[in-house]
Amino acid sequence: MSIVLGISSSHDASAALFVDGELVAAIAEERLSRIKCDGSKMPQLAIDAVLEMAGLTRHDVDIIALTLGMFPETYFRRPGTLKQMERKISGLSRKLSGKPQKLIWGASVQKEAVACGIDIRRLFQDDIFVESEGFRADARVREHLHNPPTQSGR
Repeated sequence: MSIVLGISSSHDASAALFVDGELVAAIAEERLSRIKCDGSKMPQLAIDAVLEMAGLTRHDVDIIALTLGMFPETYFRRPGTLKQMERKISGLSRKLSGKPQKLIWGASVQKEAVACGIDIRRLFQDDIFVESEGFRADARVREHLHNPPTQSGR
């Protein structure tokens, strides 16, 4: 049995569940939180709801299909040593001051990656995402990009 969880953490955060290629459940975060256009974050309520509808848990998921929306900054490597150091210092500062994790728009990291000639998929840290979000360690992550920018900006 193949279990695929689709997640969108964009402005209309949502989740969809496919079992053996058939859509089993799908729901937008706003339907559960009762907050119109509840997005730009991981749709935790929607993820748990679609899994519950199928009698499954996060540990049952084989593949996680993601769009590049809003994610905690720690899920991304930064394409330069200075950017990486800046992120670590910023993260430590936020942690020490009790502030929540900084969220970052995947498209902004994608622009940095293109400028450096790097595929964004190499910068997303699948292992940290899977562990932090409570999926089993061998769950595969597939990032899906919408109209990725080119080096020339077209």
